[in-house]
Amino acid sequence: MMGRFRARGKKVVVYSQYYDNITYYVAAAADTILAPPPAAWSVTGLRADLTFLKDALALAGLQAVQVGP
Repeated sequence: MMGRFRARGKKVVVYSQYYDNITYYVAAAADTILAPPPAAWSVTGLRADLTFLKDALALAGLQAVQVGP
């Protein structure tokens, strides 16, 4: 729907009092995203976890080997 408006040269503005990942994903297709000061923002970003297995592998008699640079 937003794509049709934008294809006609119209500006699309999204206004919501609550943004989660899905809502923000849809809103990202708009030209402008608005929220009032008391709006709830529950958008999570990228995340990385590190798992260290050297000692666990050593218990099993294995060793990790780096491949490449």
